[in-house]
Amino acid sequence: MSMSTNDENLGYRWWIKVKNAPVVSSQIPLEAALSYPVCAQGELRLFHYKVSDGQIIRPFTFIRAPLPDVEVSELVIDYHGKLFPGLPGEPGVYDVEFDSARRTAILNLIPSLAQKYSREPAGETGQTFLQLFNQSVPEALKPFYEALNPQFFQWLSN
Repeated sequence: MSMSTNDENLGYRWWIKVKNAPVVSSQIPLEAALSYPVCAQGELRLFHYKVSDGQIIRPFTFIRAPLPDVEVSELVIDYHGKLFPGLPGEPGVYDVEFDSARRTAILNLIPSLAQKYSREPAGETGQTFLQLFNQSVPEALKPFYEALNPQFFQWLSN
């Protein structure tokens, strides 16, 4: 995959592109939150979830967006809890404070991680991502992120 990661806002722009893709925006409620991207071989994977009265409502979409164009190639919507088998029906409490600067920092690490993924060690970029990710993502949602690509999180931890 050939892509330039010199643009410091590329990751944020990728995320907005997925969020605003017509196939997504025409079918997903505005109040639904879009996850951070998880790198997989040649693509990004994401999901939507809702928060109601501080409780996370089970993720209900699965999205694939191939790199480097980040055009949504697959959108699966399931309101019956079958997208993440074996994970809790209602994940739990949204127990972290939202920080837009931290969100932007996480998103803008994604292009570098996508370029390195499975080719070389994640290094300092991976450690920074994990630190910010752990500060930003509620514990109750982490298993859903890991389900998108468990190998990505193993790679980050090595």
